[in-house]
Amino acid sequence: MANRIDDHRWFKTLDWAFWIVWLTLPVMIGLSAYSLLDLGEPIPGMTDEQARCLKTLPTIGALSAVGQTIIWTLFAFSVSIYVVLLAFLHGMVRRFAQQRIFVAETLGSLWWMGVILIVWPFLETGAGALASYLLKATGEVQFSVFRFNLDVAPIAVGLFLLATEHVIRRAMTLKEDADLTI
Repeated sequence: MANRIDDHRWFKTLDWAFWIVWLTLPVMIGLSAYSLLDLGEPIPGMTDEQARCLKTLPTIGALSAVGQTIIWTLFAFSVSIYVVLLAFLHGMVRRFAQQRIFVAETLGSLWWMGVILIVWPFLETGAGALASYLLKATGEVQFSVFRFNLDVAPIAVGLFLLATEHVIRRAMTLKEDADLTI
C-alpha cells in the first residue's frame, strides 16, 4: 500500500512538472522565433568583411509575405513534433497517475511515438528541401542548396519505443495467461 501511495505521489509530481513544461514551451518557441528574426544581423566582434558577407544572406525581414509564410510554416512544422510528443508523454503520465499503467492506451502511445520518431527525420528533411525549393522558385533567394542531413537519434529512440511497446505487450499477455492458469 505504501508503494502505491508513493507511486501516485510520484506520478502527480511528474504531472505538475509536465504542466510547467507546457507553460515554458511558448517562451522557448518565442525565443527560437526571435533568434530566427535576428539572423543576418552583425554581432559584436565581427570584422567589417564578415559583417558584409553576412548581409549577403537573406533574412526573414527582407522576404516578401510569400517567403515569410514559407519560413514560418517550416518553423511551425519543426516545432510541431515537440507539441505532439509532449502531448503523448503527458497523457501517459496522467494515465499512470490514475493507476492505469499497463493498458491498451499506453501501448498505443508508445507505438505512435515510436512511429512518429522514426518518420519525423524524413519528414523534416523533406519539408526543409521543399521550403528551400519554394524560396528559390519564387525568387526569394538567389541560390538554394539541398542537404540531406538525416538525424538518426530520433530514429533510434523510435525503434527503442517500438521494442518497448512489444515487450510490454508480451508481458501483459503472459500475465493474462498466468492469471487464467489454475
